[in-house]
Amino acid sequence: LEGIAEFRIGLDSSDVRLQLEGPASVVLTGQGAISLRYGKIIVTTGDLGERYPIETSFGRVLIEPNAQTGLVSFGSTEEIHSFIGEAKVESPWLTSSDLEGGAVVKAGEALHFKEMKDGVLTATHGAVQRGRFTLQVPMTHDFLAVGPEYVREITDSHPVAYWRFEGAHDGVVRNEVAERYHGRLKGQVGWVGPEGNQAIEFGITPEPGSLVVAESWGDLLGGDFSLEAWIKPSHYHLGSILGFIGEFDWQDRRNKHGLLLEVNGTSQPGNLHQPQRLRLLHRPVLGVTGGVSLYSDRSYQPRRWQHVAAVRDGEELRLYLDGHLVQQATSAEPLPHGLQLVVGQLYTETVERFFIGHVDEIAIYDRPLSEKEIRRRHELLRPSGRDDDHVL
Repeated sequence: LEGIAEFRIGLDSSDVRLQLEGPASVVLTGQGAISLRYGKIIVTTGDLGERYPIETSFGRVLIEPNAQTGLVSFGSTEEIHSFIGEAKVESPWLTSSDLEGGAVVKAGEALHFKEMKDGVLTATHGAVQRGRFTLQVPMTHDFLAVGPEYVREITDSHPVAYWRFEGAHDGVVRNEVAERYHGRLKGQVGWVGPEGNQAIEFGITPEPGSLVVAESWGDLLGGDFSLEAWIKPSHYHLGSILGFIGEFDWQDRRNKHGLLLEVNGTSQPGNLHQPQRLRLLHRPVLGVTGGVSLYSDRSYQPRRWQHVAAVRDGEELRLYLDGHLVQQATSAEPLPHGLQLVVGQLYTETVERFFIGHVDEIAIYDRPLSEKEIRRRHELLRPSGRDDDHVL
């Protein structure tokens, strides 16, 4: 499994709900029990007559009725987090005197396993960490408070376009700094936050929407340029934040890209996608292959606001995350002229590789922003309510 999924076993008050967070692999038996091979899972039990069993690589976990337990299993990382109720672990590899053969994880506690030589497990008790599980951190947890000082900082930097996403009028999101490059909504989007501090929500509705600026950008991106945005991904996934593209090809049913900024999912590293990383693609010749890809040297974070920026300065390309330079490369050729902009998904006419989460405060410049300017943006809007427990 990639992404997130939810399953329900049973149809009454004695049901069991399973929330999976990929990459994950589970086996469901004919008796309704599960075996977790790897990944993250949250198990919520109903009014069962007995404990619900889960088979894992480190033993059997028995979750009592009306409880909620999270399990993490990746190689040598094995954890049990008891959010509600109690879980019991039965394992022949637990050999310490106080845990021999089994252990109890009470509500509010966590148990971390470490494999020693000869297959022996040691276990360490700690406090439960909801932030280890994306689905335990609500999208409303982190609020982006955009004040007049930030807006003034952006407008004083003279962007070509600046969308604040304070709602839409007749399906149009206005460019705050010019009477051109207004965005038109396609499909369904949501709006979050109070008036004056709204953000756009992509990928949650049955018909995921996008924002398209079909007006040609001419040669504005043919030299130096910068773009920036605040993003809050729902979870690790492969999704396009924004792209500068050519006209839609109805025969191939896609646009060819010149520039693409996207988040990557949890798949294994490869030539195209690096797991849990930001990607900036710079392609001087419109196409579906080629160009220069920059992958951030660190992961982005689900369900937390973060600032992203991309800069072309001469032949140098730079990618920033939360004010830090996270990758750089060179590309001698400029972008082609006459591109259009799409925000929230890969193409303008077909729903593919759509971003799932919140986006705010996108600005485009026809000059390179300095590292000092980019850090200033992050410092001004350092997200409120941030808690290290929610950094996954």
